[in-house]
Amino acid sequence: MIPGVNFRKGVNQVQSLGLVILCAILSVCGNLTLKRAVGLVNLADGSSLLSLSALVRLIQVPTLYAGLALYALGALLWLQVLSVDPIGRAYPVLVSFTFVLIVVASRILFRESITLLQVSGLFLILLGIAMVARG
Repeated sequence: MIPGVNFRKGVNQVQSLGLVILCAILSVCGNLTLKRAVGLVNLADGSSLLSLSALVRLIQVPTLYAGLALYALGALLWLQVLSVDPIGRAYPVLVSFTFVLIVVASRILFRESITLLQVSGLFLILLGIAMVARG
């Protein structure tokens, strides 16, 4: 549990934080799956992904729908979080977990580079989020 995160009284703090983390994980999985779906679209003809021909190819990729479903499920769970937790504290926690998970997962799954400057930025963001969460 993140010290200083005071969710609404009467709501189990561990469950509440767990739900925020689950929302972050679903959002990350959805985004990574969408990234994979876009990568499966052949743009060898030099067209933009926003061209009609590319969009027609994209909607034929089943991975697109898996990514959208994961993202939508995370959004639905987020509605539950919004119904019981202060958004000013829950949202920074969601964003921090999402940000860290995306950077790490993109490195592992897509072999994207992570520079020392990015790692330093991650640390500063997490420090800032902890300060915001402490309120």
